Amino acid sequence: MTGLLDALRKHAGPLADALQDLNRRAGYAITSVVSPHMVGQPSFLDRMNDYQDRLAAAQTPEDRQAVMTEPGSPVAGAALGFAAPLYPEGLAVARAKLETMARRADQGMAGLPVEPKPAADPIGVLTDQQFQDLNAARQQRSMPPFNTQEVFYDGNHHYNSRVGKDGLSIDEILQQIQGGMAPESRVSLDNTGPSLRNPSPRVDEKGNLVNDKAVFLQSGNRPTLLFSTYARGRQK
Repeated sequence: MTGLLDALRKHAGPLADALQDLNRRAGYAITSVVSPHMVGQPSFLDRMNDYQDRLAAAQTPEDRQAVMTEPGSPVAGAALGFAAPLYPEGLAVARAKLETMARRADQGMAGLPVEPKPAADPIGVLTDQQFQDLNAARQQRSMPPFNTQEVFYDGNHHYNSRVGKDGLSIDEILQQIQGGMAPESRVSLDNTGPSLRNPSPRVDEKGNLVNDKAVFLQSGNRPTLLFSTYARGRQK
């Protein structure tokens, strides 16, 4: 397993970190994506390298989505546990932002120079239905619509509120991102404004049955930002 992950990291960049995170938390076997019937066809690493090149060259969310879901893509379907709206590398990008924020906190506590805040990068794209329903709900509340269907993330507020104030771990936040930005998540209306709530509960690290919720921010002409996440449910 370690050798395969090292090879993936060399050839596929942040996607390997996402695969490692998924394997560790959800128990997926990375080796299962190398199908035995592919003898005589391009290797998995060759296909992954080509996939990463085409994903990086995609100019729009629609282009990225097409690359991700085309037949024969090494991440097509649920084989690796990823599904839109999150991009395959979305959780790895989010982890990098949160870990930068953690280093900033440690640097500040130690009186050391603090590195810059992480900039926002894309981590996924809302489904057509999610985008339409969120903007319809915002219009009903006289709120401006989201500018982009593509979702960006910087981790700044998210880390400060959920780790700094609430004491969650980065792994717990990533679980909430994955759940809140699932394709089955639907619009929820509460005092935080329209958000996405996953109707399927999961058991969190404390044994609670919770539903994940993703909250988004629209600011001026900037792209849609994943602002925060929550896990709501019965507490044990």
